[in-house]
Amino acid sequence: MRKIRYIVAAAALVTALNTRAQGIDGVLRQIEENNLSLRAHSSLTEARTLDARTANQLPNPQVQYVHAWGTPAEAGKNGELVATQSFDFPTAYVRRSQMAKMQSSHFTADHALVRQQTLLEAKQLCIDLIALRRQKAVADERAQNAERIAEVYAARLDAGKGNILEKNRADMELTAARNAVSMLQIEIEAAENRLRTLNGGAEITFLDTEYAPLAALMPLAEMEALYSTTEPALLIAASQVEIAEQAVKVERAKTLPQFTVGYKLAHSTGQQFNGIVVGMSVPIFSGYRNTRAAKAQAAYAEAEHLSAVNDVRTSLAAMYERMEVLERSIAEYRQIESEMGDYRSYLSRAIEAGQISIVDYFSSLSNYYDVLEARIDFERQLQQVHAQITAVML
Repeated sequence: MRKIRYIVAAAALVTALNTRAQGIDGVLRQIEENNLSLRAHSSLTEARTLDARTANQLPNPQVQYVHAWGTPAEAGKNGELVATQSFDFPTAYVRRSQMAKMQSSHFTADHALVRQQTLLEAKQLCIDLIALRRQKAVADERAQNAERIAEVYAARLDAGKGNILEKNRADMELTAARNAVSMLQIEIEAAENRLRTLNGGAEITFLDTEYAPLAALMPLAEMEALYSTTEPALLIAASQVEIAEQAVKVERAKTLPQFTVGYKLAHSTGQQFNGIVVGMSVPIFSGYRNTRAAKAQAAYAEAEHLSAVNDVRTSLAAMYERMEVLERSIAEYRQIESEMGDYRSYLSRAIEAGQISIVDYFSSLSNYYDVLEARIDFERQLQQVHAQITAVML
């Protein structure tokens, strides 16, 4: 019996430790493994890569047989069997092989972008959940204060020391505080449901109420250099330039002759002929316009790549600047909280002693909670911006 209790206690301890260790990083690992969209896109990437490779295969060989009857019947019969294989100029296969490799890199970068977006959404959901839980803790405290004041004024009214207007005001504040708690609980449940959806519908444990310390960011210039080599969106834009430029070379290769080789067997009454078939196409009417179109597409891809690079640089600079502003604002709010000290207790003693009106009490208390909620929201924004900047490292 004692052994069984030890086993149960050990199992409970392991479960508790696992639950505690399930921070944001643990959530992201689970979602990367279980997310259904990522699984589907992985299969799509593999299919698109294989399809790009098959575009460089030889066409199927052609076999035809002709059987003819003579007129009159004495002319006899004859037949002809022709088997041929056509192929492009060897340069075309080299160009298409190079393009297939570029397309494979493009598809890989596209999958990396989908993965990054999925994990970033999950991370931002976790950040929102922490903020919502902290806001709910404030709302719970606010509701408890409102409930206590409502009881005080109800007791005063019963004792003939208060008036109905003050009691109604206290009741309205209590109702508003309770509704705020309910709305926050709904938002928490919605975020948890979305997180479960990202996890492929499987249950996921995330109970954090505090943020982990933010990792220091590298200087902006170094981050830009990192983005240029690892950011999936930029890799996609760069690969599109390479593919478009390679497409020009492929179209030029198509202007080279195509060849056909094969075997021919002809027979008639009492005779048989064996021979070879050799042919070559003369590309007079095709290729020029296709090459011009490919060049225009390459110019467009280059412009899109430059635009993407500029957008990333501008966005990064703006996010770095926003982080600085948020950090200063959070420090200011914390300073205000420190200066306010035991402000809530002072207000509680003052209203219970009848030194301030109920209007002044709730107005002053609202200002205090506004500072708390603003700081919580700014800390959430800081975490979100940091997550966006470091999404390239997910």
